[in-house]
Amino acid sequence: FRDEVGDLEAAEAAARRAAQHDPRHAVTLALLADLQRRHPSPELVSTLLRLDELADRDLDALHEAAEVALACEARGQLDADATREIVASLY
Repeated sequence: FRDEVGDLEAAEAAARRAAQHDPRHAVTLALLADLQRRHPSPELVSTLLRLDELADRDLDALHEAAEVALACEARGQLDADATREIVASLY
């Protein structure tokens, strides 16, 4: 959908369904994260944390998850305890 049709909303929905079907498929999660970056949200944080778990501590994904979590907290989309836990896992 993303490359063929150009419908990014439909592509994100399809990637979300695929990730639900196989939550350990790193390529699908990476695609979903790429699509979710258009609108950073707690859902992107969750996707990045799943990528971190699969990559055995991929600090790039974890670092991005912490940055997005802090931004989401500032917008009232994520609570401080969840954000603190994500940031603490960097150390």
